[in-house]
Amino acid sequence: MEQRIVLSASRTGSQALVAALSEGRTRPVEHIHFIGRRSLDEKVAQFAGQPLPPMLQTAIRLRSAIDEPGADLRVAACIRDPMARQVSHLFKFPEIALAQSGIDVYAEPERAGAWMVESFHRRRPLTWLEEHICEPFGVDPFAVAFDAARGSFRLEREGLRLVVIRLEDPLPLREAGLGWLLGRASVPIPVVDRGEAGAYGEAYRRFRSSFNPPSSLLDAIYGSAMMRHFYSEAERNAMRDRWTGTDAPA
Repeated sequence: MEQRIVLSASRTGSQALVAALSEGRTRPVEHIHFIGRRSLDEKVAQFAGQPLPPMLQTAIRLRSAIDEPGADLRVAACIRDPMARQVSHLFKFPEIALAQSGIDVYAEPERAGAWMVESFHRRRPLTWLEEHICEPFGVDPFAVAFDAARGSFRLEREGLRLVVIRLEDPLPLREAGLGWLLGRASVPIPVVDRGEAGAYGEAYRRFRSSFNPPSSLLDAIYGSAMMRHFYSEAERNAMRDRWTGTDAPA
């Protein structure tokens, strides 16, 4: 039985893929952020003796289903500039920073930025592909050159179709990647994220105008294996420039 999964490093940017693959909510789509054994074990330990949250239960169930006979997994994994993703996540889900650090990101943007930098590596975002794609599915996206003109990495083996989509790519390329996943020319992706409007957009732009992350963190991000494999040097430099003041925000 075909199982559709959207696997993303965070909640920002992936909901549109869930909506597209659900095809008007007529098909169930599992949306998870982790499936690697290390993360699953760590998260289960955190909830020792307590009910597991729904996403963790889903991830555990999907992990057990990966090697089942007759599996037909259609997995869309999405990647994005890690720094942009973390900043967006910070402002879209301020309750997380408030719960973990006591910081009101809208009222205390400087403290929020410092906390984000300090905690950046805790979720291992730069090795997310290795942990949640390579290890559980037994595949290696790094072994095959990324085709930037096509705009998505595609891999198929018995029981698995995997597409890795860059969220920065133009909409037609992302729709073509989802189309390949389902054996079609294209799958329309609806616009479901309008976060740039309203309070979020204003706060995000103010934050960007003053946020100055350390060079050591930028070196780690844009020199990581994931970024070097899936993004050209020019693309990585342009992303880095966003956070150094070289490319002033619009």
